[in-house]
Amino acid sequence: MEDIIIWLASSWGCAALFVCIGIYAKHRKKPMWFWSGSTVPEDSVSDIPSYNQANCRMWIIYSIPFWICGITYLFIPIITVVLFSLWCTAGIGWLIWYYHQIEKNL
Repeated sequence: MEDIIIWLASSWGCAALFVCIGIYAKHRKKPMWFWSGSTVPEDSVSDIPSYNQANCRMWIIYSIPFWICGITYLFIPIITVVLFSLWCTAGIGWLIWYYHQIEKNL
């Protein structure tokens, strides 16, 4: 029982963090950044609200597998841990790809 609570706190905590980043991105007046320590110049983005909305969508989509892993751990824990690990690693690649798609549409 204790491992389920730890697992839910971990997976749903990650998911909630990513949703919060998405909500923060959506409500920013300036362009949202992706890379740590970098900023996006306002003059490089033609439509800041839609750019930030795309960033919001990216982070919320990224959070979905973490929400799902919290639930599926109750039924198939081993497969869930494998999927969680894959999403933590391969999902980073997806985030980078998606962000480059957003940048192309500036």
